[in-house]
Amino acid sequence: MMIWKYLKYILLPIFFLSFHWISLRFYIYYCSPDGFSGYLSSYLTTASPICIFSLVLIEKSSNMYLNAWIFLTISSIGMLKYLYNYFTDSRAIKYKVN
Repeated sequence: MMIWKYLKYILLPIFFLSFHWISLRFYIYYCSPDGFSGYLSSYLTTASPICIFSLVLIEKSSNMYLNAWIFLTISSIGMLKYLYNYFTDSRAIKYKVN
């Protein structure tokens, strides 16, 4: 059925949120640790290439998460329209034939 076709789109926000969360945890643990010693060490680690790359991943995954929700909403409207047309047209045809 058509619902299985939409399952991969339903899983997109979950994937992007998981990716975003993992990127954030990596950045916090390695680039900006807790405590005063973390504050001092962040002067050296924040400008490192891996931390900059992690920030880019955080930004992009946040944008992709938002876009996935927008796409899911638009797709859901399309699916609801399809289901509405399917049930209203099939019932009308059934009653006309009998």
